[in-house]
Amino acid sequence: AAFLLSILKQSGYKAGFYSSPHLIDFTERIRINDQPIERMRVVFLTEEIKRLCKKHSILNITFFEFVTALAFKYFEEQEADPVIVEVGMGGRFDATNVIKPLTSIITSISLEHQIYLGRTLSEIAREKAGIIKRGVPVICGVQQPKIKKFIRQTCQSANAPLYQLGSQIRCRINLQAKNVTNPTLKTLPVADEANFIQCFNYKGLKSEFKGLQCGLIGDHQIRNASMAIAASELLQKKGYPIKPEEVTAGIRQTAWPGRLEVIKKNPTIILDGAHNPDAWKSCRRALENNFKYERLVLLLGVMEDKDIFKMINFLTPSAYAVIFCRPQMERAAKKENLQKYISFSDIKKVFWVENSTRAFMKALNLSSKKDLICVTGSLFVVGEIREYLKKSGSNSSGRIPM
Repeated sequence: AAFLLSILKQSGYKAGFYSSPHLIDFTERIRINDQPIERMRVVFLTEEIKRLCKKHSILNITFFEFVTALAFKYFEEQEADPVIVEVGMGGRFDATNVIKPLTSIITSISLEHQIYLGRTLSEIAREKAGIIKRGVPVICGVQQPKIKKFIRQTCQSANAPLYQLGSQIRCRINLQAKNVTNPTLKTLPVADEANFIQCFNYKGLKSEFKGLQCGLIGDHQIRNASMAIAASELLQKKGYPIKPEEVTAGIRQTAWPGRLEVIKKNPTIILDGAHNPDAWKSCRRALENNFKYERLVLLLGVMEDKDIFKMINFLTPSAYAVIFCRPQMERAAKKENLQKYISFSDIKKVFWVENSTRAFMKALNLSSKKDLICVTGSLFVVGEIREYLKKSGSNSSGRIPM
C-alpha cells in the first residue's frame, strides 16, 4: 500500500489512503497522499455518522466499521482518486469489503487472527480470498502451493484475471548495483545516511525495470514493491496514466514508519511491527543479512492471541539479551502468558519489564554503541517506543486496536 501510494503521489494523483492500526495518532489512518485527515474533520464526521446511526437504528456498529464509514465519507468529500484501502482483518466479512475495487491485492497468507479467521492456512485463505470480486483483477504474492491453487480456482470461478508473483510478475535482487556503502549495513547499498536502499530488477505485465531502488529494507519489501508496480500497471489499463520515471521515483522514495525503520544510531535502534510468523521470519532474515552489529538486544511486546512459542523460537536464539514488555493494549500478553513458553532469568538475560518505555531504557542500559536494539512483536509496542523517542521521552498514550 505504501509503495503504491508513493507511485501515485509521484504521478500527481490525489490518492486516498486508509490503513490500520495507527502508530501514534489516529489521523494517520486516513490520508490524502501524505496529509492526514484534519482533527476537526474527524470530530465533524464522527458526529455526522453518529447521527446517521441513530436515525437508522444502527446500535451495534463496531469501532472499525465506524472508522471505515468515516474514511469513505472523507474520501468522497475530498474527491480522492484513486483510493488505496487496506483490509482490517481477513477480508470476506471485513468492513472494507463493501467496495468493488479497480484491483485486489493479496500479498501473503500466514497464521494470524486465528480466533477470528480460522486455525489453518486453508481456513484463513478462504477469508482473505473473500476480497476477490467478479471480473476484478487480482495480484497475488502467496507462495504456498496449496493456497496458490485455491486462490487460482477462486479467481477462475469469479472470472477474475490473476497475476501471480513468480509467474506473471518477477523480481530479482540486483547485486551488481553500486551505491555508497553505509557502515551500519552488511551488504546493502544505500543512497544516503537516512535511507537504506536495496536494488532490484522487475519484469511484469508489460513493463520492465532494472536497478530499481527500494526505499524499504528487507527482501520481502522487494516483493511488496513488485506487487505495487504490477498494480500501477493495471491502473494504467483502467485509465490512470503513470510514467516509468514516476514508478522509479515512487519505489525509491517510499517510507513507512515501524517497518524495519532505523530510527537512531549508536546503538542502532530498529522498529519493526512484525506480528505473525511470516513477519518474524522476515525480521530475523533482515537482521541477519542486512545489518552489522556486535550484539543483538530484543525488546518484544506481543498480543496474547499470537503464536508466542513461534515468535520466541524465530527471534530470540541469536540475541544477547531479550526484554519482554506489555504494551498498553487489552490484548497484550501478560507475564503469565509468556511464562508458559520462557523462563525469565537475569543470568540468562531474559527479562520482564511491564512498562514499554522502562523496558526500552533497560535495553539501552544493556547496549553499547556497536550493538543493535530491535523493538518488535507488534505494531503496538513499536508505536509506543516510536512516540517515546519522537517526543523526547514523553510517556506513550496507548494504542487503539484495528
